[in-house]
Amino acid sequence: MLGTVDRIFLNRRDARPSDFTLGLRHAVDVGWVELTGQGRQLRLTQSGFDAMLAQEPAHRAAARR
Repeated sequence: MLGTVDRIFLNRRDARPSDFTLGLRHAVDVGWVELTGQGRQLRLTQSGFDAMLAQEPAHRAAARR
């Protein structure tokens, strides 16, 4: 549910609603997620799943520094 994802994001330190909105728009534009259920639900696409798997986990990147 979109509201759940939004709340989780906004509970992070320094999170701004505009950041969530811009990030969501980008994810939709590049085909990583689809809005369903009259815009109240998110669906991760195969492209989004593949992109997520291709990203290096943050804890590994931090360990290399």
